[in-house]
Amino acid sequence: MVVGVLGNGVPEEVLVAAGAETIAIEGSPGGATDLADRYVEPMVGPRARSQLQRLLDGTYAGLDLIVCSRETEAPLRLFYSLRELRRLEPDRGVPPVHVVDLQHLGTDATRRWNAAQVRSLCAAVGAREDRLPDAIAACNERRRPRRPAPEGRRRVFVTGSEHADTGLGAALEAAGASVVDGPPILTGEGGDPVEAIARRYEHPLLAGARGSSARKAEAVAEAARAAGADAALAFYLEGDDGLRWEYPECRDALERAGIPVTLREQQPYDLAGLAW
Repeated sequence: MVVGVLGNGVPEEVLVAAGAETIAIEGSPGGATDLADRYVEPMVGPRARSQLQRLLDGTYAGLDLIVCSRETEAPLRLFYSLRELRRLEPDRGVPPVHVVDLQHLGTDATRRWNAAQVRSLCAAVGAREDRLPDAIAACNERRRPRRPAPEGRRRVFVTGSEHADTGLGAALEAAGASVVDGPPILTGEGGDPVEAIARRYEHPLLAGARGSSARKAEAVAEAARAAGADAALAFYLEGDDGLRWEYPECRDALERAGIPVTLREQQPYDLAGLAW
């Protein structure tokens, strides 16, 4: 099975357990969006618009399933658009779509819901639960850092929008800085694997715009401190307005940790030529 993934909240452990070939559906900054423009409203940001364009123009032909997460609004909007395209224009050949809707309230009820979401994804991709422990171990091993910490450069921790390309990192490198990451977010091993997977994706750094901004702020500050960051950068792409609301609390938490932070908001999706 070939699975296309939209969003960063799709549990990769399940896809590994299924033996699926996983393809992250990416946009093409600066590329045409004429096909996508016919189906999505103006409030949909340029990244999601470009992702839909490439799904419609044949770039990702051959997918058996598209799985969307909803830690931000964009993947959810694309899920609805793709589902309607399948219904109204079946000749377009859009594959089946599935959404993983993980909640971030931390209550018993939402944790039961999240476990059910993981099991639903298992059913959608044909992943057996007895294969999940090995998949968890393999994913955890990949998440552990491989590169040494940079020497002699200003260490910058980045929060805000997710980035699929290297434009931001390249701009910081050109300015004499390096991006540093906090400790990896691992999935618990040894217990119920479904609950462990669901619990990992409740982590405030994986919650996107749907989790508590206060919890996210403290997690950002802790990760930046653990990374030995000299400074932090809050970088938000245009269209990520919901995510941008987290900034005041992130700024305050970072400043309490003694880490100065710079804000760049409404940044273009096409980062070509970005200079620091």
